[in-house]
Amino acid sequence: MNPLETMTDRVIVQCAREVILVADHTKFGKVATSIVALLITVHKIITDEQTPLDMLEELCALGIQVIQA
Repeated sequence: MNPLETMTDRVIVQCAREVILVADHTKFGKVATSIVALLITVHKIITDEQTPLDMLEELCALGIQVIQA
């Protein structure tokens, strides 16, 4: 990721009233080279039906609304 883009994304997340993350099943369980925000700042996650059930349960336990599309 571009460091300037990451910094901009962080500011956007900090200003947002609601944070919605859109990620398909291939994005879960991966290690990233940069962090935009902690998972606890996310309110909703929209993902596909192939996301592992145990991951969905963990997200729900954190109070994150999960929407599978």
